[in-house]
Amino acid sequence: MPSFYSKNKEDQNFRNSCYALEIGIEQKFQELLLGNEPNRIVYSLNNFAFRKRASTNNNNFLDLPFMNYKIKNIDTATERPWFNLKASVEGIYIPILNRKLRIQPMTINYESTLWLARDDEMQYIYNKLIFDQAVETKITYYIEILGQEIPINAVVDYNLAYEPQYGEKEWLEKNNIHSIQLDFSIATYYVMDNIDICVPDRVLLGFSSINGIDSIDPSEIKELIVNHYDDSVSEV
Repeated sequence: MPSFYSKNKEDQNFRNSCYALEIGIEQKFQELLLGNEPNRIVYSLNNFAFRKRASTNNNNFLDLPFMNYKIKNIDTATERPWFNLKASVEGIYIPILNRKLRIQPMTINYESTLWLARDDEMQYIYNKLIFDQAVETKITYYIEILGQEIPINAVVDYNLAYEPQYGEKEWLEKNNIHSIQLDFSIATYYVMDNIDICVPDRVLLGFSSINGIDSIDPSEIKELIVNHYDDSVSEV
């Protein structure tokens, strides 16, 4: 069933901005944690991660390691002094567009867990995450406005926990499943203007390539991305 707000341009712009960001997020984590295997990431909250992971595998196995993540909440506040009243009300001039864009800083918080089969894997990956956390980790993602790609910067902050305690602790131990709490927040900007915002075709085709999707039709790829991030089907 399509969204009630799907005909609203603001809703479409917000969704496209989130899709572009989350493609960037998945590219970062598959490189950092999962050996560049994009099929080891599922878009799901922790409580449904195993069910979603099993449903994406033909053999119905978890096939560790894998990572789940999903938006938990959104806030207009950020820990960084990014808010600028003039940029929010009047906009900032973007030379490539030859016009101003109104922007608003925002923080998107994600619930996430990395699931692993071995204790030594957990130690190794946790060490990598600590080093990644020690520096200001940035993601650059791209949106398209008036036919032009616009880079948007985002900063990642982690909330890590080593082998956190879950209600299924006994079942997890019995099945030799280890976990790292990987909750994170993304501080970024949202374009507020009443103007069409798209995911660039280049980004769509890149997503298609690394995920083994045969289609080269951007509209078909966009449909798969919508399904993937709306947590409704699991073609991607």
